[in-house]
Amino acid sequence: RIQVLEMEQAEKHLEDIDNSTSNYIDGSTNELSDASAIKVRVSDKNVLIKILCKKQKGLMSRIYMEMEKMNLCEVDVRVMPFGSDALDITILAQMLSELCVTVKDIVDHLEMAFLSPPHHDKQD
Repeated sequence: RIQVLEMEQAEKHLEDIDNSTSNYIDGSTNELSDASAIKVRVSDKNVLIKILCKKQKGLMSRIYMEMEKMNLCEVDVRVMPFGSDALDITILAQMLSELCVTVKDIVDHLEMAFLSPPHHDKQD
């Protein structure tokens, strides 16, 4: 009974959003689309971010900038190549401020990192 209550409580505190509405990989040509897939989960002050995207120069610095704007502190970041021209990025972060950032806000800010032009003075 206690485990059931703990799981129900955990589910209440867990917010989840997935903005990947289209297929990231085009099965007919096996080419990456320009779209990215961003999934965000929030539990209390902990934030788990999963991103599958096309490789871009300066992308990680733009992601870090957007996270800083939202007062998110990176606890752990994993970047792995996925195929020859894609990245699988997993970020574990914590909210620093008392202002709670919504999952939609996080996704919107991270999408800005993909829309911003790459900085030519930085390399990832």
